[in-house]
Amino acid sequence: MKTPNKLVYELYILASKFVSKFMFNLKIDKNDFKNIKGPCVILANHESSIDFMCLAASLKSRAHFVISNSFYQINPIKKLLDAAGTIPKQQFQTSLGDMKKIKSALDNNIPLVIYPAGMMTENGITTPIPKATGKMVKWLNHDVYVACIKGSYLTNPKWGKKWRKGQINLSLKKIYSKEDLQDLDALYIQEVIEKELYYDAYENQETLLISYKNGDCIEGIENVLYWCPKCNSYHTMVVTNKNTLYCTNCGNKAIANKYGFFEKGTSNSVIYKHASKWSKEIKVLLYDEITKNPNFKLEDNCEIQMINMKKRKFETVGKALISLDKESFKLKGHINNEKFEKSFNVGFYPTLPFKPGKHFEIQDNDKIYRIILNNKKHTVKWISSLEILHQEANKK
Repeated sequence: MKTPNKLVYELYILASKFVSKFMFNLKIDKNDFKNIKGPCVILANHESSIDFMCLAASLKSRAHFVISNSFYQINPIKKLLDAAGTIPKQQFQTSLGDMKKIKSALDNNIPLVIYPAGMMTENGITTPIPKATGKMVKWLNHDVYVACIKGSYLTNPKWGKKWRKGQINLSLKKIYSKEDLQDLDALYIQEVIEKELYYDAYENQETLLISYKNGDCIEGIENVLYWCPKCNSYHTMVVTNKNTLYCTNCGNKAIANKYGFFEKGTSNSVIYKHASKWSKEIKVLLYDEITKNPNFKLEDNCEIQMINMKKRKFETVGKALISLDKESFKLKGHINNEKFEKSFNVGFYPTLPFKPGKHFEIQDNDKIYRIILNNKKHTVKWISSLEILHQEANKK
């Protein structure tokens, strides 16, 4: 793995520092960044797409960042990403080639940055961290740091349509030396990593109480909070006046404030103050639906897109019937006017990259199938169902 080009990387750092300070109001909570010398592994939590920029702006030396292969393939500045020393990797899949690249990057005597969760959150809560992370860290055999960001989710939520300036806090601390790893069990390392990287953006906000510009704008959150806790109806939630989550079935109303919290719209409204808790309750109900129904199945027609490598963008290649049951994802239709049928075992996919109300992506080795459901607003339900089905499949 080549060392990041100094000029390209320095320009990226300069831009990152400017944007992070003046647009995102980045604050560094702890100054362990100054203590990093030579090769090490930095494990970071992932609240938003701007996390890379904030962390890069904080490091005192060049580093290799592991990034999503999907993002890498469609990026118009792919050559600059190469020059900056980024390492593209399929999300939730690790090939021998990927591991060799990651391992060799440490030979450049600079930090290696990994986002174990691999995906930013849609509801303010940590996304699943692969169970092999502890084994990987032990195998890499270098000092280990954790970088924890707070505030980037509320600055740029995955479901949102607007960035909102408030404050982002970033801390970094060392959790293991290279020598520590020799005597520790991989399972124990895994447990510590999961604990260190866990976050609930709304719980953190209760302590920080940062006011965000446009913080009450919640357009798009209806694709995540699609259940009404008052009348128990699904997919009846809409956003009105940019700041109000409203049920078209019963009139239940939640109004967002500048801190990102919900308040009752009427005296008899039934709401959750935190979107994270609202989302958790939806997943509890979905878990019951799945586990109590032996014939659970989701099905919809969909559009399939794949990456056009020449144009570096996703393009429609076909249509299919897609289904999800307790065993697998199934696609049956046509791609490029040819019959296509594919099955994906739910036991192999802890989750999938997705955009609420837009699409999700099924990654199959070097191929990425972007799925656009006819009922796009059901996207989050499909992803949450997969996460539950994956957990249940791996209990057996």
